[in-house]
Amino acid sequence: DVILAMDRGHLRQLRRAAPPGATARIELLLDHAPEHGRDVPDPYYGAGDGFERVLDMIEAAGANLLAALHKNIAAPD
Repeated sequence: DVILAMDRGHLRQLRRAAPPGATARIELLLDHAPEHGRDVPDPYYGAGDGFERVLDMIEAAGANLLAALHKNIAAPD
């Protein structure tokens, strides 16, 4: 139902590749943790703590996404 992109470049590619009539939502992972910005950076090219920072971003977004999914299941539209 939801396809998550790590950055805006991937988001554009996924949206272009989506077949006509596709029903899955395509969105940024960090839409679920906007306090961390928009794009998940590639930690390989960053500072020494890059992997830990990226893990923190992904964990925060994942927790918020899971909470939103549970809320939607408990009280569907």
